[in-house]
Amino acid sequence: MGEEPESKIFAIRTVINREREVAELIEDQNDYKDLSLKAILVSPRTSGYVYAEATSEAEILRATEDVKLVKDVIEKPASREDLEKILNPRPPVADVSYGDTVEIINGEFKGERGKVANISHSEEEVTVRMKTTAVSFSTTVGMDEVKPVEGNRA
Repeated sequence: MGEEPESKIFAIRTVINREREVAELIEDQNDYKDLSLKAILVSPRTSGYVYAEATSEAEILRATEDVKLVKDVIEKPASREDLEKILNPRPPVADVSYGDTVEIINGEFKGERGKVANISHSEEEVTVRMKTTAVSFSTTVGMDEVKPVEGNRA
């Protein structure tokens, strides 16, 4: 008996916000066509992509050929570094701490500065107490919507 070929993980480009549906359709095709996909992964960090583990690109192409929501299959298998980024993402703003001065870089308060009043890592949100207005108030924004201001640590 020969050894089983080494499997690789391929990225499948899909219609955005339909990744879970695509994964289920690929799984159905895998069962229906008696293919040997080992795993299908949907990561909330990479919208528009589904990842599938198979021994060859041909297996992925067969599993996706009848799935209309699939746009493309990336020919080159994902590297170990790519997989680590997908499976173990770094927190968006690991260098912001309570009391730090930050600038909001997106949204209606873009360009405004304030101090970090609260950090919710589970929700990936930061509450910023605004300091550029006459009336003090706080707003909660995503961690990816703030950047630390140089040299203004509390």
